[in-house]
Amino acid sequence: LGQALEQAAKERFHAILDAARREDWQSKPIGDILTHVGRTLVGAPCLSKAQMLFETTTRVPWAYLLAFDCIIYMETVLATARIIQRSGPSKCAKQLSLELSRIRSRTGVPTSDPLSLVQYAEEWVHLNAARGIVENITPKLHGKLLRPKKLHAFSDKLRRKDPVRTRAAMALETAISRLEFFAIPIRLISRIKPKLINGDIIAFVDNPPGARVGHVGVACRDRFGQVGLLHASQASPAAENKICLETSLSRWVADRPDISAVAVIRPLDTPIEYNRNHDRRS
Repeated sequence: LGQALEQAAKERFHAILDAARREDWQSKPIGDILTHVGRTLVGAPCLSKAQMLFETTTRVPWAYLLAFDCIIYMETVLATARIIQRSGPSKCAKQLSLELSRIRSRTGVPTSDPLSLVQYAEEWVHLNAARGIVENITPKLHGKLLRPKKLHAFSDKLRRKDPVRTRAAMALETAISRLEFFAIPIRLISRIKPKLINGDIIAFVDNPPGARVGHVGVACRDRFGQVGLLHASQASPAAENKICLETSLSRWVADRPDISAVAVIRPLDTPIEYNRNHDRRS
């Protein structure tokens, strides 16, 4: 990273920590912390190739705060919120890279190997639910079982860079496509809105029905109870893409005919015992 970019990222990160200390975020539920962190990043730039930033800078935690796509934004605010709740703002810097790896890597440790990084949201949900980091509450909201169509985006990308490992990527995609995944038809979103809370991760399934998750965001309620959406903007290529707060989830969805269904994934508070054991190891 260039010195100027690294300094800008550090300033953004420390602004989050200053707000966390000033407003005592550590004492709040994980969902509230997550939306607080997410709001501080509104206006930050989004790059269509931000995924490449993650894959090539796993040892530089500041890099995660330079630019975002929807997945990296969601993961960064989740990782930062978990650290603040667990250890307080003072310990965030040295733990950010490790926490991101914990929720992003199949092995749970830092890696730059694309085959070890989770590439699809469907697998991300299963992996982090098994680790006790999130709960997929979609079935409780009467979501219907959805089997994604055959996945191939990752193997197609890898085929151009590493043809030898493409077969392994295709095998992974086949296994992921068989995972059970529940989603709620978009026409029923008004029914689930009263049950959404701050910090709920909303995964949007592309049209046609049965397609893969194409976008994610974070639910955020205002002081009047209106449900909004924090996410990495998917504006037209000519627009300046950045982290946005949509004031109405319903209005935003109504303008998106490319969305067929949603899944709701709820971040879980870190258990007290986990906090104590983790802090001893840190």
